[in-house]
Amino acid sequence: MSENSDQVICIHPVLETRGMVKEDGDSVYHISLKDCLACSGCAITEDEITLLSKQDPTIIFRELENRPGFNVVVSTMAISNLAAAKDWTAQEAYSSIHDFFMKKGASNVIHDGYIQVVWRQLLLDCFKQQADRPFIIPRCAGSIVYFERKTQYAKNLAQIKPFPQVYAHYIKKCCNNPNYLINLASCYDRKLEASRYPEEIDAVLTISEISGLLEKKEGMDLSFPIINDVEALLRAMNPNDKLETKTRRGIIEYTCGNLKGALVSGATANTILVKMLEQGSCPYDIIESNYCPFGCEAGGGLIRGESAARRKTMVAKTVQIHNSVIDNHIMTNTFVSTVANQICLEELRAEYKSIEIKQEEKEKSLDW
Repeated sequence: MSENSDQVICIHPVLETRGMVKEDGDSVYHISLKDCLACSGCAITEDEITLLSKQDPTIIFRELENRPGFNVVVSTMAISNLAAAKDWTAQEAYSSIHDFFMKKGASNVIHDGYIQVVWRQLLLDCFKQQADRPFIIPRCAGSIVYFERKTQYAKNLAQIKPFPQVYAHYIKKCCNNPNYLINLASCYDRKLEASRYPEEIDAVLTISEISGLLEKKEGMDLSFPIINDVEALLRAMNPNDKLETKTRRGIIEYTCGNLKGALVSGATANTILVKMLEQGSCPYDIIESNYCPFGCEAGGGLIRGESAARRKTMVAKTVQIHNSVIDNHIMTNTFVSTVANQICLEELRAEYKSIEIKQEEKEKSLDW
């Protein structure tokens, strides 16, 4: 892919069932970024599509020419996915991304693993303060949109900004560094998220949009936290208890001490969760909600195989590479401690609430 191209391979499951993407990968349906964002997954409106047009890669690269000293925060999943696609190590993938942006004039390139750890510490504080249960951690903008626009349970979402915005707050406010900030993400939904908080993340690129521009480099040191938010919180609150896991109706359930948690991924699993809430039968204290069927490791902005089988293999390989650099002691990292000591939950509060959509708005919006 070149900087002048905004074409991506559509991986929407609906298209697969319509036969537009064949199992053997011989038939690939190419769509533009606007088409992808307008498809049913994000349930976004025409006004939001207009906002998202500013996130086109060509426009962002042009903007960087006038923004020397810009900052970049890179998704750990994007790093792992690049490594999986290129048969590199995670260290080599990170070095490649780092070198690419530094040559374009960046002053600072950092992966978001450290920020995820800080975010989880803030989530713990939020969990203790927030009354509505279950406590739902929206891992992506897709989950936030789903709960705000389709259910009355948006009040259960963790009322805190996403972790890329946590980093933006730290570097722009705490470090007094207001320079242009790019998030290299695993999902197009982060573009929608950036438009919601325009004072923090200035632009979002996905790894699939720049992968063709990256060259292999000698590896840099790397440490990631575990992928799962709900597991991390349960272990933090009950460090001496065994974590038990089972799967029910497509939802991964966790029991640790006196707390019960769940990992809910995909539209179907989230619908089941809402039905539990409506029936008053939801047994969970903490829930991580992803709108992608396999979570961030299958984000729409990742580099994907051109068939269902290849995509499944790519997801597994991405997770394997991510897990290969997990450091259970990352919480003691000096940078993590520095960030945690300089920010506070109250400055990062978000307000998520159910939205009544007018009929004419519904007609302009596509849903799953």
